[in-house]
Amino acid sequence: MEKNQLIYVFDVLCSWCYAIDKEIQQIQDTNKEVLEVKVVSGGMFINDTPRGILDIFSKDQVKPAYQRVEISDKYLEDLVMKQNYRLDSKITSMAFSAYKLLETDRSKDLNFIFEMQKSIYVDGLDPNSEDFYKTVAEKCNINTEAFLTLMKSEEAKQLTTSDFNYARQLGVDSYPQVFFRTKNDEYYLIAKGFRKAVDIQQIIDSILSEKN
Repeated sequence: MEKNQLIYVFDVLCSWCYAIDKEIQQIQDTNKEVLEVKVVSGGMFINDTPRGILDIFSKDQVKPAYQRVEISDKYLEDLVMKQNYRLDSKITSMAFSAYKLLETDRSKDLNFIFEMQKSIYVDGLDPNSEDFYKTVAEKCNINTEAFLTLMKSEEAKQLTTSDFNYARQLGVDSYPQVFFRTKNDEYYLIAKGFRKAVDIQQIIDSILSEKN
């Protein structure tokens, strides 16, 4: 490994991940010459039978849960309250895997997942519909037909399973989680839940200072 690595374990359906995306992007932009960012799908909701969000959280619990995250009325009122959309991390993770199979530049991964999350939390689009993925592909200038085909492929399934297994190996049990991996293959958990970029940067600098 030529560079130190920041490992961001996320889930598209995690609102705190949506909040921290910009912080991770800032770390990537600031440290692009010396730090590689690896984005991993953790698999937050991977039950065999996906449940609607209101089957997991009551209506009284939903709005307070999002009070510290910028969520639109289209999401809360339409997608959650009216449609009770299903929480299925398998399909969103397969989409991210399909993207990774199409795009070789890993520095763009954060842009893609942020577009997926904006489509949910701002536009109120249903991530279980094919139209959702067509819209995201178009926003990211991806060949829609190739993208939708790859989403259903065995290759994308294997890549998704690999991500889920890697997250379990890291001991991830909540989202988001961020790890720092040194060139010497040493791992540090540096964020569990939301954390500002400035705080993440301070921890990284402290680790590197200690190693030097």
